[in-house]
Amino acid sequence: MDSLFYKKEQAIDFAQVVDIESIKELVLHNCTVSNFTCIIDAKALKSIALVNCNITSEDLSCLKKMEKLKTIRLNVMKLDNILCLADIASLRELSIRRIEGINYEELEYFSKLQSLALQETEVSSFVFMKKLKNLKELEFNEVSIGDLNFLYDLPRLKEFTMRYRAEDETALNCISKMKYLQCFQYPVPDMSIYKECSKISSIGVDSARVQSFYELEGKKTITDVMFYNLETEKQYKQQLAEVNKFLDLRSYGYMGKLS
Repeated sequence: MDSLFYKKEQAIDFAQVVDIESIKELVLHNCTVSNFTCIIDAKALKSIALVNCNITSEDLSCLKKMEKLKTIRLNVMKLDNILCLADIASLRELSIRRIEGINYEELEYFSKLQSLALQETEVSSFVFMKKLKNLKELEFNEVSIGDLNFLYDLPRLKEFTMRYRAEDETALNCISKMKYLQCFQYPVPDMSIYKECSKISSIGVDSARVQSFYELEGKKTITDVMFYNLETEKQYKQQLAEVNKFLDLRSYGYMGKLS
């Protein structure tokens, strides 16, 4: 049994789970859980996703004994802290969505993380990013962002996704120095920002602010474009036609509804 999936209103007693040793993926969605600490017997577990479950930070602390656990996704729960996860030596991917009661500054202790997603939450400061030098993927969704200065602290970043504008975009210029950057899905207003990105293949465009696309000429690495803040289908077709003058696209699209 590679995967174990329990969904809405099911009760699960981990002391009674058969063949728990072979489970590699665990998903608990709106479940009532008992004896969660018995999960330590799932020696092969690589991924766990929890959605609206009655699991506490104390329960989660047992996961530090999991030697193969690489991915944790936490959704719509209340926890005292996330430090209980910082000692999981194998943890590389962490996703947090609508988790109440935690201090996001504790993320500074997750220095081995390679992927971080924060969704539908309030984060007062991003100082913790200075400690996440190994991050390769970063995603924000419905998180209030004052500025993008944290990008200066992420030299290994390959993928960045934030489909709305920050209040202060001054730090956008720093992406030209990110030598590993391949995907930058953000509503960028000035295409010259991508000019020095040698490995960039997937980009975002702020259709409401962009003035020209000629700066993309010669950027053969770019094969994917996403348009943001469009108003009409006519505008979309016009801008796509302009981009196609300079790029050989494999995929393209837009976010939002068009009139």
